[in-house]
Amino acid sequence: MHCHSPLPAELTDGGITIGVVGARNSGKTVLLTMLDQQLMFKMAERFQVSIDHPGGTVGLADKLSSFRGNMESRLELPPQTQSSGGLHRQPPSVYRWKWLDGSGRSAKSRSRIISIYDTAGEDVANLSAAMGQHHLKSANAIMFVVDPFSFPENRYRAREKGIDPGNEQLTSDVLDGLSTVLSQSATAARGSNGKVDIPVAVVISKIDAFWDDFEAQSPLRRIAPPTPYFDEEESITAHHHLEAMMREWGATSILNKLQAEFSQYRLFGVSALGEEPDYSAGSLKSNVRPSRIADPLLWILNRENFVPGTPTQRHG
Repeated sequence: MHCHSPLPAELTDGGITIGVVGARNSGKTVLLTMLDQQLMFKMAERFQVSIDHPGGTVGLADKLSSFRGNMESRLELPPQTQSSGGLHRQPPSVYRWKWLDGSGRSAKSRSRIISIYDTAGEDVANLSAAMGQHHLKSANAIMFVVDPFSFPENRYRAREKGIDPGNEQLTSDVLDGLSTVLSQSATAARGSNGKVDIPVAVVISKIDAFWDDFEAQSPLRRIAPPTPYFDEEESITAHHHLEAMMREWGATSILNKLQAEFSQYRLFGVSALGEEPDYSAGSLKSNVRPSRIADPLLWILNRENFVPGTPTQRHG
């Protein structure tokens, strides 16, 4: 694992590398900024573990901390992730997840490492540039962030709000590039079924813009429980609801590609802000209230045995 950050000497149980990919305007940088905050505070409390940045807040972690400070003090949204020009050089955000096995004086300290890499969509949509994203080839899991305003049936709504819905084809191109790169990976090569065998969390961002379209009891509006485990049954229910919504939004082709290319994928509807920002000004209307943004990461960590699942859990 190439982290560009010193690993702690007491590392006992290995680590996991996660590549985060999203087309321009997908909300990926905002998501990562608030996910960093959730990891360092909310998730540490929820799972009764210690989470820190080994070696200090450097690389991507330093940028995310700065972005969060501007969001809190200036209500300013982070900038877009810049293309690397085909060669990924940005260090990841590295987290040490540390806990105690047992209790009392016999308790043993254990730790694992989570490395999260940020990748511009343009660096994956272009095949020659995508093949230079070596961190994706060594990734254990992927978070693929998608802007729902880019779906055909939502583009009119984007224009009404003064939002640039972006290039409709780019999301599909990024997914194609990601599939090709992962096919070259030792950790994610295609299995006997011809599909890429690596967990892919498909994160539908900005879901707050569509909350009024959902019933009050919809799992897509449900507040995340503070329980110290990943609720597989709840996650699958939300996944199926999102499948139905994506078909209504004209995104059936994206679903078909996911089903054809990946043996392990899960859909998540998240809001990094908790309400829509002022799109024209590129600023927040109030302090952020993230909703469900930890769910995609928890799904990945559950599959890697970082966090427990419900007793009746099944993978799929």
